[in-house]
Amino acid sequence: MGTGIGRIINEYNDFDLKPVIELSENVFKIVLPNKNYVEKINDNGEPRNDTQEAIIRKYIKENEKITRLEVERILGVGNTRSKQIINNLLSKDIIVKKGTGKNIHYILK
Repeated sequence: MGTGIGRIINEYNDFDLKPVIELSENVFKIVLPNKNYVEKINDNGEPRNDTQEAIIRKYIKENEKITRLEVERILGVGNTRSKQIINNLLSKDIIVKKGTGKNIHYILK
């Protein structure tokens, strides 16, 4: 239907960085900026880069634990991305899984 590129562009309407489309004779390439990257300003007015993992670590420090659903809510991500973030933190030995079933939560190691 030819609507894919337009839809991609529309997804970045409220985002500072925009997709870059590179054309050559036989192929095109679209470079998509990472929308999950968060840049904030610290107290000194200087840029401070907080990754999603850093945001989750900070939340756990302040609240002692976190669930997958809280990760989704805090970061505004879906189920798959929240699981990726949690699994990355688990593999780096930053957090520990506690509980079973619906009572699963994560704490800092």
